[in-house]
Amino acid sequence: MRNYGLKATILAMTLFAALAGSAQTAAAADWEPGRTWVFCVGLLEWQDSESFASFPKTDRRDERLLKVLKDRGVPAGQIVYLKDRAATTARIASEFSKLLARTREGDTLIVYYEGHGYKDDDRKTYFASWDVNDNGNKGWAVSSVPQMIERSFKGATVIIAMDN
Repeated sequence: MRNYGLKATILAMTLFAALAGSAQTAAAADWEPGRTWVFCVGLLEWQDSESFASFPKTDRRDERLLKVLKDRGVPAGQIVYLKDRAATTARIASEFSKLLARTREGDTLIVYYEGHGYKDDDRKTYFASWDVNDNGNKGWAVSSVPQMIERSFKGATVIIAMDN
């Protein structure tokens, strides 16, 4: 696997501030945790560790975000969390499709990806799934995220955040 030289950078996410901060804002007052669906992919290690360097697992940002969302009332049954080895390309696509099919009109969707990203030789952008390799598995195509949402999400609001 080629190392594309992209390193993950920890980004300050306004999502954390919005959800963890004061509930006195209009947006917080309108947000319904019980109508929120979360698809979280957190990768801090990869099968191809030569191409994709691992990150420290202490104080994981993905787990911090999920804790905030659960503490704010998002039901556990409405959260899909694929972590490290569980976040294979096939499983990501399958679980994301299943979650989108469960949504209803007026729902909110939060999609969060933590891990490496890269561009292939054709300049297409991918999230590096656990099993990305040089044998045809390029990972989770970034372009597929809005395409799947447009095709299958029944709700009203989508928040997409990535740390890669």
